Amino acid sequence: MPNPLNFLVNMVAGLIRYTYFEKKPSINFTQDERNLLLSSMDDNAQNTDFKGIVLF
Repeated sequence: MPNPLNFLVNMVAGLIRYTYFEKKPSINFTQDERNLLLSSMDDNAQNTDFKGIVLF
């Protein structure tokens, strides 16, 4: 049975470990790809009633 506390501890440990990577992985988008991604996200935001992430 999954334990939420175990998940949280592992998530925080992973984030801490990630900060010590010398070469962090990244996605190299071109400017055109970034613009396309941002415009599609903006279009989706206008077509929904989504107000944000609820954490409880």
